[in-house]
Amino acid sequence: MTLINGADQIRNPWKIQGAGQIILGLHAPHTKVLDSCLILLDRRPDLPQQERQDIQLRYGALLLDCKGPAHIEILRSEVHSPASCIQIQDYTPGNAEEDASSPSTDYVRIADCKLRGYFEGYYKIPSESKAWGLMGSRHSAVVNHNAKNLIVERCDIGGADRPNRKMINRTLLNFNTSIRHVYVAHNNSHDMGIRSPEEGYHVNQGESILFHYKYPSGGFFDVKDATPQSVSVKPDDERYAGEMKKSEWTVDRAGSRVLPQIGESDHWIVFVASGRGVGQYRVVTGVERAPNRAEFQLNKPWRVIPDSTSQMVLLVV
Repeated sequence: MTLINGADQIRNPWKIQGAGQIILGLHAPHTKVLDSCLILLDRRPDLPQQERQDIQLRYGALLLDCKGPAHIEILRSEVHSPASCIQIQDYTPGNAEEDASSPSTDYVRIADCKLRGYFEGYYKIPSESKAWGLMGSRHSAVVNHNAKNLIVERCDIGGADRPNRKMINRTLLNFNTSIRHVYVAHNNSHDMGIRSPEEGYHVNQGESILFHYKYPSGGFFDVKDATPQSVSVKPDDERYAGEMKKSEWTVDRAGSRVLPQIGESDHWIVFVASGRGVGQYRVVTGVERAPNRAEFQLNKPWRVIPDSTSQMVLLVV
């Protein structure tokens, strides 16, 4: 099977304004694409210069969006695209954002495929050179917005014509904290990395594999007390006031908080950082809230029960 479509999107890719052009969208579980060729053509060069914008194509040529256990396989196929080749779901909020992530598309296998990029960069030179820093951010072989249990193996990935700037920027872009269990092996990635067409501005913008780090600010807490399968803190302790300086790690109590979304997914954990029970971690399965108290229910009992001498970190993995 060979499918061809043309994309003429001219909107800013960072503002969600409805669907863009794709070739094929898979929205049902237990779906396979075998021995197929998908070709996305870029029709934007036909636009007059004055109508062009500093934009990139938002959507991948092949869109996989099936919430829950999808069991989708893309095998022995080719995708040629001036955008990303294969995209799993649309942009979804990270756990650091106010809106919770949508359910993930789980169990996706992409194997023995040929993925080629044809991105030429912006169609209008930005007024400031620093704008090139985002060039190619939407142009990867595989963009994983929200998928757990993803396999990408034995694929040949590269730009279609590097001397003429028909490129792809990354092998794999993981775009959300909620991603888990990604297996990437035995791929051949070559001719990667978008480069600026500006004279004298030599920079490779690409990375082969990128994991976006969007952990929310849970924080560093003193343990109030614990039971064999729970641990409690006092969330309104005055030492937790203020702003956290580092969301990814901290030994400062300032800004620590018990967010409403904690316990709504299996990504929140508590890690005992010091004191009794140090070194243990448990997944948070729920939270019971009361005045001056937040009690975290855990997925399994403590080996050593923490006490009031213990400090713990609340974070997302």
